Order: sequence, then structure tokens, then C-alpha cells
Amino acid sequence: MKYIYTIFILFCFYPVFSQVHTNFHNPKIITDKGYFQTDHKNRYLQLASPDSSQILAHETEDNGKKSGKPLRVAEKINVDIDVTKEADWITEGQFMYGKVTLVAGKAKSLSIFCNAFHMPENAEMYIYNPRGEMISGPITSTENNPNNTWGSVPLGGDSLIIELKVPSQSMGGT
Repeated sequence: MKYIYTIFILFCFYPVFSQVHTNFHNPKIITDKGYFQTDHKNRYLQLASPDSSQILAHETEDNGKKSGKPLRVAEKINVDIDVTKEADWITEGQFMYGKVTLVAGKAKSLSIFCNAFHMPENAEMYIYNPRGEMISGPITSTENNPNNTWGSVPLGGDSLIIELKVPSQSMGGT
């Protein structure tokens, strides 16, 4: 009975803590100008491609030992990227807009985990796959936490686009 009660509590409070909306069938058409419809270049950062033979070898090894481990659905790629430095930025009015695309060839899906995360007040971030049908956002300052961490859901494809809209004064602009 305690197990059912715990699950009930988790399901009841899940919507309260859920801030970021992810739409897996986004009806909004995202063009080359991106989510914010700005006229700026897009920076592409090439990440290491996943080695599917290595992933398969780990799976075969784990299953051969009958370890009871769940099947591996992802392989972590450690990168050190400062999005505010890597994105191409333009200023329009009181906001600065940045955009960067992360590419990991042969990947079936990508997600990100930030370990130095902080969103300024009135800033927004959207993360989406190149076709734009899978999109997470807005990611805002409500996601800030004492651990300065944040992670996205997996988005289909071998690349994902990160777009930011930040008040100019937060970026040291005019």
C-alpha cells in the first residue's frame, strides 16, 4: 500500500514542479531564422560522433553477464561549451539574440545537461531539433536552482539548436 501511495504523491505533484514544456509535434513552423525570427548567422559546433560499435559492445558485455542492468539508450559525450561565448549574437531593441547548433553525426537523438546553468530575469531559451517538430521551452529564470544544473529531454536527430533571447543589460550590452 505504501508503494501505491508514493506513486500517487509523485503523480499529484509532478505538474507543480514541471516548468518547461516540450512539444514533440510542434505545429509552429520554425524557419532558417529560428524560433525568434532573427536575421543572424548560426554557429555550428561539431561534437564527437557516437561509436555505435562501442555502445553495442557494452550492451553485449552487460547482457552476457546477465547483470540485470537496463538496456543502454544513450552514450554520454562530455563537452565544455559556454553557449554565451559560442553562439552568434545580434542585438535588436532591448534584447540580444543568440543561436548555436550542436551536431553529433550518426546520433539518433540528443539532449543536453548543463552544470553551470543560470538564466537571467526576462531571458528565454528554446532548444529544438533542426526540423523544429520537437521543441523545449521557454526555459526561463524559473529553472534556476541552487545546483546551477538543468537538462533537456532527448530531441530526435543528430543535431539540436539552442536559441536565446536575453535582455541586453544582462549581457553587458547597451
